[in-house]
Amino acid sequence: MPTSRRDFLQRSAATAAGVINGMGSAGQLMSSYLVVYVTGTFGWNALFYLFVAFSLAGALLLATKWNYGCRGTGVGISRPGAIASGASST
Repeated sequence: MPTSRRDFLQRSAATAAGVINGMGSAGQLMSSYLVVYVTGTFGWNALFYLFVAFSLAGALLLATKWNYGCRGTGVGISRPGAIASGASST
């Protein structure tokens, strides 16, 4: 059991990393079947349109969380350019 908020955040971060890793592996496993199905059924142009749709969906999901972060925990991006400069977010 987590005893403090910091322990809870560390466990949550580990769980989130595991879920993201698992989804990435599942996506890699399914991508070859999806590519074969779409190109065989609808042609190559449809595959590229599907990639564009997935990219836009990912961008929209990212845009909704861009300024979101755990307030007061140092998690999240507090100022523009923090990633590029390597500065911490606190």
